Amino acid sequence: MTDSRSSGAPFARKAVVSALERAHDAFVAIRQWSADGARTASFLKERARFLPRSSDVYVATYPRSGTTWMQFLVHLLTSDRRLDFRHISEVTPWFERSLALGTRTAADFSALADPRVFKTHLRPEWVPPGRVIHVERDGRDVARSYYGLYCSHLGYEGSYAEFFDRFMQGRLQYRSWFEHVDAWRRAARERPILWLRYEEVRSQPAVAVDRVAGYLELEPSAEDRAQVLRMISRDFMKAHEGLFDPITEHLIDHGLQPGRFIGSGEGGKSSLSPEQERRYSRRLYEARASRWAPFWRLPDFLH
Repeated sequence: MTDSRSSGAPFARKAVVSALERAHDAFVAIRQWSADGARTASFLKERARFLPRSSDVYVATYPRSGTTWMQFLVHLLTSDRRLDFRHISEVTPWFERSLALGTRTAADFSALADPRVFKTHLRPEWVPPGRVIHVERDGRDVARSYYGLYCSHLGYEGSYAEFFDRFMQGRLQYRSWFEHVDAWRRAARERPILWLRYEEVRSQPAVAVDRVAGYLELEPSAEDRAQVLRMISRDFMKAHEGLFDPITEHLIDHGLQPGRFIGSGEGGKSSLSPEQERRYSRRLYEARASRWAPFWRLPDFLH
């Protein structure tokens, strides 16, 4: 005769294991939520303490839209072009990330000399007064480039089709590309923003240098202008990639891949399937037709 207690033991063990797994997942979610909340609170506190200056410059973009390239261009125009920094963030800090993670404070920013240059992926409602250079890239190319970054730097293991779904739904670190670019387009009609198209500035870097210099009321010499153009080339930046994406042994130990941050800069519109292209076009139309957006939502600060 079979002992009912022994026959039920495997099911009991499975139930216990399942319960422990759910408890573990809940604990991880709570810990992540707590960390995100702490970073957001830190940002809000330091953002309130931040004292803007009329000479401040913000390079504002959605991720993977030429941000680092424009950061470097602005830094070169506003400095003596020496590469005596360990990382670009030392001379052009990432505004929200620095304040959220506590690597910089509002007081630290106050100690910076004019003109202060900041990088940001925030929507315009959260960017302090100052001069803003906004670069917009075709969303289809952003999706492809962002997917590469998610895989190489953020441990993403899903397919591009799965990532594209997340991109369309705005389930990424800086949420919806559609809402982000629409907010900046509207802001450009209300404040003096230098609004640039990624495709145009990358295909005509000399024009980009002249437009940025004019916006910042700078007059670089012919020699300085030529040096800036040489230094913002992909070959130069790729050769000095450590200045833009330092990956230490610790990060490598965690499975991250060096030498993958500076992309080719090429377009990938044709990589979308016909169905993805239809979804993209429909969502783009919806974003432009809508004038409501939850501007109060902040990014997840997961970098």
